[in-house]
Amino acid sequence: MSYFVTTLDRYIAIHVLKGWLLILIIVLVLFSFLELVDQLNDVGDGSYTLMDAFLFVLLTIPKRITMLTPVSAMVGSVIALVGLANSGELMAMRAAGMSIQRIVVSLLKTGIIILLVAFLFEQWIAPPLEQQALRLNSMKTSGLSLAGNNGFWSRNKQLFVRVGDIQFGRVPSDIEIFEFDNAHQLLTYIRAESARLQQNGAWSLTNASVKQFHDKTIDQSRHDDFQWKTFLTAEEMKALEYPIDSLSIQSLASYVDYLRSVGEPYQNHRHQLWRKISRPFLAAAMVLLASLFAFGSHRSHNKGKRIMQATVLALILYFSTEIIANAGILYGANPIITALLPILIIVSIVVLQLKRVF
Repeated sequence: MSYFVTTLDRYIAIHVLKGWLLILIIVLVLFSFLELVDQLNDVGDGSYTLMDAFLFVLLTIPKRITMLTPVSAMVGSVIALVGLANSGELMAMRAAGMSIQRIVVSLLKTGIIILLVAFLFEQWIAPPLEQQALRLNSMKTSGLSLAGNNGFWSRNKQLFVRVGDIQFGRVPSDIEIFEFDNAHQLLTYIRAESARLQQNGAWSLTNASVKQFHDKTIDQSRHDDFQWKTFLTAEEMKALEYPIDSLSIQSLASYVDYLRSVGEPYQNHRHQLWRKISRPFLAAAMVLLASLFAFGSHRSHNKGKRIMQATVLALILYFSTEIIANAGILYGANPIITALLPILIIVSIVVLQLKRVF
């Protein structure tokens, strides 16, 4: 009996994963094409070429996978389950002694596989590739240069700035600023541990050492918080501050801790963190929801109609979770509740509906 159960789990998983991958590939092609069209607007800016645009689209495919997995997982699962139901295989499973609950458990196991894959992309695969794509776009369109392992370099007349690293994808660190006169003599040298980017365009340099060179003397001072008016353009700043949704779960959690430690607002970023954490679980919940289209009251409908209903429902649920998350940010709700509430509602609906029908 245990062998049959293992075989059943594997059989359902293969069909569901095939359905998920099929839908995922279809929507990936569509959304990748739309991204390419958007990137074509930047072709010709600076040194950004058509090949750079194609590379950007390629590097951001994992990000689109994380975004599209909840919807594609549900639609793909419905396609697989409806196919099994129409071919009589689900009925054969029940005739062999498998309960509805046992089949749903097998479906849930497949959902956990999708959850783990989505989490893998959300944490380790998508963020570094998306950041590489964003850096490519910023570098090529703005003229900001990257010199080997020495970090980011930019120049404005006799003023040079080097940023060695970007902590958490948002905080410039290991900063050096050089100011020369027209005779190429060094006037000012500033070295800082990190910088917070201010809305007025200034940088708040942390733990900064400032040296001013005169003919025969050097004035040196240290500052816990040193204000420096940057010359970097808005396009150049993009390369130094990645969007919040491009950070990994771990990096975003560290960034939230950093903001809390320096007394900066962090609640919005905490909402984004829990949205990222909940997205793989949402995919698993929507796989579970697909069982209603195979066992629930929809079984009298034809296959195409059920798939269309599942697609519309999946889109409604996905955008509803986004609306709830944004409303949570707007009204200052608990981020854990706004992130997990839609998932708990979906799971509760599945349990209650299956109990009602059977």
